[in-house]
Amino acid sequence: MSALQHYAAGAAALALAVFAPAAVASAHDAHLDFGDHENLLEQLIEMDADDLDELRDDFADAREDITDAIDEIRDAREEVKEAAIGEMVANIAFETASAAVSKATKTAFKEARRELDKAEDELDTRRDALGEAEYAETSEAIALIREELDGLQEALGELTAALKDV
Repeated sequence: MSALQHYAAGAAALALAVFAPAAVASAHDAHLDFGDHENLLEQLIEMDADDLDELRDDFADAREDITDAIDEIRDAREEVKEAAIGEMVANIAFETASAAVSKATKTAFKEARRELDKAEDELDTRRDALGEAEYAETSEAIALIREELDGLQEALGELTAALKDV
């Protein structure tokens, strides 16, 4: 493998790592609007048990995609070790990708949780108008999303750790 091929492998790994979270988010059916807590709350109120099951499946698929990306990163690392300069370029690319993924996901998860908190506060305000059954169902959806966000963030942490493995 030539130095150019190693550089290309490193660049490909960098692109994979940087764009994997975005690809995961857009590749699945869960289109929740975390940018506006009022819209998010309306979406959550409209969800039924089937929608929640589908949401769980979407998060599981996203975690599986991240696991696949980690495997690809490990494979790319092994391939570039064959040439001295390839490993050096790969390490730089992976370290850069790790920092980018870490920063982007930290910001995204912080914002998503903030909007989820606001939606929950609004839900509490509207409890009487919604009724106990709808309130309980929507509270369950919020709890599910929090749990799934934790799992997704953990998987992305594993991705950034894989990028840092030297």
